[in-house]
Amino acid sequence: MRIALSGFVCLLFSVGVVCASPIIDLGTAGSFAVLGGSTVTNTGLTAINGNLGVSPGVSITGFPPGTVSAGLIDNDDPAATLAQSDLAAAYGAAAALPCGTSLTGQDF
Repeated sequence: MRIALSGFVCLLFSVGVVCASPIIDLGTAGSFAVLGGSTVTNTGLTAINGNLGVSPGVSITGFPPGTVSAGLIDNDDPAATLAQSDLAAAYGAAAALPCGTSLTGQDF
């Protein structure tokens, strides 16, 4: 899975300004709907659509009553460990991008 960060790279052409979005590859982390580092705790009738994982922690609680569909529960296994590594790499890539957009005065 990849995510696009819009508005970071802009190129000036004679017809106007064209902005390209850098692509951040999430690697195996892209298949996780929930990916925790130490614990994942559910307290209700949550429905997770995708993988649920934790690494390096080993605590996943509240499933059931929560449900996981279209994915697996990865409790500190190689899949969750790799996803954490891929997530850290994606975060590092995103953090290294220049920020050229000022959000000062914006109402979110």
